[in-house]
Amino acid sequence: MHFFRLCLVFVCLLAVTNARAQQERVDTLRAKLREDSARIYRFRKLMPLLSFDQRYTFLETSINDNTPVNFRGIKLGATIMERHRTGIGVYNVLQQRLHLRWVNGVNTNLNFDLRYITVFYEYYFVYTKRWDVGIPFEIGAGRYGASDTASARNGLVWPIGTGIDVHLKLHRWLALTTMGGYRVVGNNNSGVKLNNWFYSFGVAISTRHMLEDTRYFFKRKKCNREVRRLQHQER
Repeated sequence: MHFFRLCLVFVCLLAVTNARAQQERVDTLRAKLREDSARIYRFRKLMPLLSFDQRYTFLETSINDNTPVNFRGIKLGATIMERHRTGIGVYNVLQQRLHLRWVNGVNTNLNFDLRYITVFYEYYFVYTKRWDVGIPFEIGAGRYGASDTASARNGLVWPIGTGIDVHLKLHRWLALTTMGGYRVVGNNNSGVKLNNWFYSFGVAISTRHMLEDTRYFFKRKKCNREVRRLQHQER
């Protein structure tokens, strides 16, 4: 009788010990997931920046006001402490055909193109879960080309611009964006008025947050799979 009692006590102790060991392994897996989560979503002082920028504006000649054009560009740089963005922007205006008045009163077309590079800085003075609002500033240098049936000319220009940039975050990955500002171009002898307002609107996709969520998804999936395996072994 004593032997069976000892066996029963031994089996109970073994079951309790095994259950505690498995629970400790489950707790270890979940603690590791919390550590991975903290590392994945940690605050980053410096992040690379790559974005495509398309701005809409107007060009004017002596007889043609507000011809709509778009400046296509790309930005390379860094995001510092979440709120500061700085880097280099490269822009161009594909060849545009504008109406131009000759001195003798005959109308003709002016073929115009512009390419320039800027150094930019932007500070987000509003940075919340739903809104980002920043003030961008840029200064740069570029070259224009202008030609008509009578002459062709080109030269250097010095663009300076600022404005306001607003992001409405619909999701961690997705935001609606709009920007408006004013551009001043120095040393402009092209015959085309380049000082004007500009604006843009579009959709921004946060690859950083997308990658963070993807990494955490697979970490959590692996953890849950291991937990289920341990719980299955216990049964």
